[in-house]
Formats: sequence, structure tokens, C-alpha cells
Amino acid sequence: MTTPDRLIICDFDNTLVDSELVNAELFVRFFRHEAGIESTPEDRDFVDSAAFPDIIRRYKQLYSDALDSLTEEQVTRRFLDFKRAGISSFTVRRATGIEDLLDLDSHLAIVSGSYTEEIVAVAGTAGLPLDRFSPILGSDQYHPWKPDPTGLIRAARTLGVRPENTIVLEDSISGLTAAIRAAMIPVHLAEFSTVSPEDARAIGAFSFPTVRHVCRSVDALYRDAHGV
Repeated sequence: MTTPDRLIICDFDNTLVDSELVNAELFVRFFRHEAGIESTPEDRDFVDSAAFPDIIRRYKQLYSDALDSLTEEQVTRRFLDFKRAGISSFTVRRATGIEDLLDLDSHLAIVSGSYTEEIVAVAGTAGLPLDRFSPILGSDQYHPWKPDPTGLIRAARTLGVRPENTIVLEDSISGLTAAIRAAMIPVHLAEFSTVSPEDARAIGAFSFPTVRHVCRSVDALYRDAHGV
């Protein structure tokens, strides 16, 4: 049974699973295979930080000659099929302490910049059960994307949980910013993140090494956030 007034919203990539580098490599391989495009370091940096629809849009704009015959919707569908077929050839690690998270008596949800279909495919490869998470909102289900708080607010309202009782687990500054804008409790997970704990704390977030450390500190997080 879950505690009705507590919610933990999780980002997916590089939060619950170590998948950002895998995602970037799949994008590079896809565009090379599909259109002969050799992605630049700047392309890879963008892939690491952007929502899925923005990545497709960027490639369509920058490489319009190579992708001119395809609509954004067609590129999206082909990439999703490519990723679903190719993800099993990669090793995707789960975050340390996932079992502790699943055992908590809080509601759990996912709000991600990946499409929902990607989340399901990557979770399957990583052996991450998704049945404890509801809702699961990929970037195909809400807009605008992080750092806008729309997705986080929608998840909390779906469950009837107040923002001040909602912890948000994130690896990125944009995700932490979304949590702050939603008046939720922003928690940086350092395990797979490229953001330093110092930089996360500088914008007002808590920072922990792993999911396991967060789970051991949930009550303290609520007390600290509420000033009690």
C-alpha cells in the first residue's frame, strides 16, 4: 500500500538507468544508417540534454538535404523501430538501490524527455520493472518539456499529491529546474549524472550519490523541505 500523500517522480535516462550514452550512440548509428549523416560532437552534446522531439527536429533542420524526403513523423517512427531492434545489443545498468525505491510506500511516477515507447524498450533491456510507476509520461505525452514543470505538475495532479509532498529525482539541471519551478523537492542523483553535486546544490537542489541513499533519507528530505 502506498502513502497517499507522498510521491516520487523520477526522470528516466541517467536517473533510473545508465542510458544517455546508449541513446546518443543509437542516434548516431541511426542517422548514419538512414541518411549517411556523420553526427558532430555538438550533435551528441545536444542529444545528451534535449527531449526526443527536439532531437529529431534539430537533425531535420541541420541535415535537411539528407532527410528532405522524410517528415519528422517518419524519422521518429523509423528511429523508434531502429532503437527497439538495437537496444538489446547494449548493456544498460540500473541505478544502485532501485529495489529500495520499488519497496517504498510512496507513489512512484516517471516523467522523461524520452518517448514512452523508448522508456519501455530500455527498461526491458535493463531489467527494470515498470509496474510500480504510474503515470509514466514520455515526451510524447506532455508539452512543453523540461525545464518547464508541465509534466511534473500533471503527474502529481493525476495522483492527487501536493507539490510540497513530491520528491523529484533528476540527473540534469533542466530537470531540477523544472522541479523547483513546480515547488517540488528537487533531488539530484550523482551516480550517472554529468552535473556535479556542487552545481546541483548551487541552484537549490539536494544531492545524493545513489537512489539507495535517497531512499534511506526520504523522511529527512520531507522534514528539511518543510522546515521542520
